Amino acid sequence: MVFVTLDCFALQEGGQNSCLQLRDSFLACPSENTYQSLERHAECEASSNYSTNDIQRLVQLAGNSNRWAARYLAKNLKQFDGGDLEDALVGLGKFSTHNMANLMIFLKNGTISERNFCDALTMLPLSMSDDRHAQLVELNIRRRAAFGVKRQDLSVQRKLAIDSIDKFVKEMRSN
Repeated sequence: MVFVTLDCFALQEGGQNSCLQLRDSFLACPSENTYQSLERHAECEASSNYSTNDIQRLVQLAGNSNRWAARYLAKNLKQFDGGDLEDALVGLGKFSTHNMANLMIFLKNGTISERNFCDALTMLPLSMSDDRHAQLVELNIRRRAAFGVKRQDLSVQRKLAIDSIDKFVKEMRSN
């Protein structure tokens, strides 16, 4: 049985571990404790069936700067397709505006592929599809966030981020 207190910091495992319970605890409150508890049970990753609501919850949390939700999304991108994959990438893109260094770390340590990293940085919410100015403003925010990462060990990822955003903006302006 799994219990999660309201503050999300006291996860206790006991008896029969249920992948669904562990995942639901994580989705209810993505934190280091709930993430690590889920990670300790690798069999849960393979058996996870994500509903669109689960993915939307993770996307919202990642977009609001929850690094555990973003890390979980990045790690599990291979399990998503179609609209769910696009939504996950949009959520990671929003996350990058708040915490670009962590997204770069996901790339550096292999949690996310180079392609997904670049797609996340340039994928924008559907709500911006008809507003070119808003798109350019958002991309500029992400570019500034990438430029602001000064860690030497992330210089390759920083350059890739800036180059990807610049290339995308150039393509947008040429159309």
